[in-house]
Amino acid sequence: MRIVHLILVGLLTFALTDTSRANSVETVHSAQEVVVLTASEGIIYARFCGFYEMRDLIAEGLLGPASDEGDVSQPQFEIRVLGPKGESVVFVGDHWIRSEDGVFLLPSPIYDRIAESVSSRKGEGVPLARVDAINAISIQKYKSAGYKEVNRCSS
Repeated sequence: MRIVHLILVGLLTFALTDTSRANSVETVHSAQEVVVLTASEGIIYARFCGFYEMRDLIAEGLLGPASDEGDVSQPQFEIRVLGPKGESVVFVGDHWIRSEDGVFLLPSPIYDRIAESVSSRKGEGVPLARVDAINAISIQKYKSAGYKEVNRCSS
């Protein structure tokens, strides 16, 4: 009987973890804005194809294989994902991404593309001191009943 109990507890834990992870990915997919904080600025992705690419890269990264917390070094970027569900924060380091659900390995193509995108926009961000105020205004807009997402990446 004890073995059956342990198996059921294990399966339930796995299912809850998987559901929690799915919720994080859904939060990212519903985002309307992504703000990448570097050491010196907040780079805002809210328009055009770069926004959709960054949002998809983050969501895909959160689906990667789990990693030990000990495998992470200092994060290179803090990424704030804004949308109708509020603000969610993830951290990206050298080939890893950390959310409230844990640490996940980032495959090289995803990590390289995130780093390349941030590097290409260096100097185009807003001062770090203004990020919180800008984010609060954005979240209020995204939570309003009249807000509708407009695809800002025309093919």
